[in-house]
Amino acid sequence: VSRRHPDLVWIRELRRSGSRRRADAVVVVEGPTSVGEALEAGAAPRLVVASLDAAAATTTLVQRCAAAGATSRWVPADVLGSVGDTRTPHDVVAVFAFACATEPT
Repeated sequence: VSRRHPDLVWIRELRRSGSRRRADAVVVVEGPTSVGEALEAGAAPRLVVASLDAAAATTTLVQRCAAAGATSRWVPADVLGSVGDTRTPHDVVAVFAFACATEPT
């Protein structure tokens, strides 16, 4: 999977644009702990991208995301680093759906 893969381009667009995140009704979550906590809280994953270099440590988490409905992608660490928002890339980045609260009528 290259940096130009549509899923990775989408994550970069989500990172740059709050209006895109709102329009797609999603949030981007980085790191195995945060992704795991989002799953435990009942969030619905749409996409999970994990580093091939950390497969031994993240396979179970990626499988849990896939079982919950996410598309999963395994990529080299440098490719994953191109979509992350942190200086030191995490081993997992996931996109979760969220429901926007509406104003009472």
